[in-house]
Amino acid sequence: MRASSRSVRVAVVGGGIIGVCSALQLANDGFEVVLYDPSPGGGASFGNACQVAVSSCEPVSVPGLWRKLPFWLSDPLGPVSVRWPDFPGLLPWLLNWGRSGRSDRVEMQSDGMQRLFSPGLEGYRNMLGTEEFDRLFRCVGSLFLLRTAPTGQPTKADKLRVRHGIPCEHLSAAEVLQFEPSLTPDARGGIYFPRNGHTIDPRDLLLTLLGRFDAAGGVHRAEQVLKVVSLPGGRLRVIGVFGTEDFDKAVICAGIDSRDLLKGLGLKVQMTAMRGYHLQIPEPNIMPRCPIADRERGCAVTPIRDALRVSGTVEFAAPKAPMSEQRAYVLAEKARQILPGLKTDDASVWMGNRPCLPDGLPIIDAAPGNSNIVLAFGHGHYGMTGAPVTAQAVGAFIRNEQPQVEMSPYRARRFLSGAVVEAAHFAR
Repeated sequence: MRASSRSVRVAVVGGGIIGVCSALQLANDGFEVVLYDPSPGGGASFGNACQVAVSSCEPVSVPGLWRKLPFWLSDPLGPVSVRWPDFPGLLPWLLNWGRSGRSDRVEMQSDGMQRLFSPGLEGYRNMLGTEEFDRLFRCVGSLFLLRTAPTGQPTKADKLRVRHGIPCEHLSAAEVLQFEPSLTPDARGGIYFPRNGHTIDPRDLLLTLLGRFDAAGGVHRAEQVLKVVSLPGGRLRVIGVFGTEDFDKAVICAGIDSRDLLKGLGLKVQMTAMRGYHLQIPEPNIMPRCPIADRERGCAVTPIRDALRVSGTVEFAAPKAPMSEQRAYVLAEKARQILPGLKTDDASVWMGNRPCLPDGLPIIDAAPGNSNIVLAFGHGHYGMTGAPVTAQAVGAFIRNEQPQVEMSPYRARRFLSGAVVEAAHFAR
């Protein structure tokens, strides 16, 4: 335990994978940590594709995206859709999303992805220990299907992978079927990424990390936070549904709900919910050897504990807009296209909100106007991958140290305006 940490109280608001990893990091550093979340292990950290995609380096917004977008949006069940009543509020975000896909920005964003993602699996091994890591993770790589025949010319994604030295194996159509005989014969090729891994149970992973946090002396409050207030002198007050408590420092990592917490502090962030769906098939009749992604179909299949998870699609909508369960059921058809003969009759469905910033990178930074508040949200599709390095950076900010990772790609001012409002008078 660090002697300087013993008397410092830290509130961590949000119990998804970012919050639980950050809380564990801080508890291990010797801080007195209270984690606020009514149901840790839920939300997007439960319902994601389960993958730790350490080889990912291609930003979500890339050159040419806008040419595809009108076609996608014309199909309400396509890989990308917009809930049209919410479109006016989404337009500023969508415009910035398009600007982030400019050629001159893609390499910088790719660099930011790799700094955050590359150590992901090793980070979990360090947090869990080898035995628990081996129980919860499978390091068998992942397969990316190609629906058009390779031209022989390197793509932008190929160039980014070379830039970062990411190992991968290009497979012909015949080699794809040899690798996974249950796959569709319409694949024209594939790319195998040997360094990628996945968890076989994301909820078990989060609860195991939460158990480590408890063992390190952390406290979990099963409580929703209504507001974080900045008090005179830099202290902070957390107002929950069951009570009020004061802290020296706080970490806001509540996913899409971070937007409302920041409003209470006088901050506005340009973050939206890319809602995702999954279909989970218990005891499937076909179980692939590793996760398989098909971008053109907007779908990924992941073998998890006693089930096959089919995840995908992007739906732009207000976080509390009604679920479109048909978008989940259409994943069954996509899964059968990828794995012909797959039975999906007993599948369950789920929907959740991925918190996304326009350039696809999160905010990991001290809040403008109060360095005692650390922000860590907006990981989009990659929260499971980026959580270990994010937690290390959060720990450094709370200790008033410089993180080991170069942090400029994740600065708050990219998409955040305002400064923390101090409460001049707040009755105790």
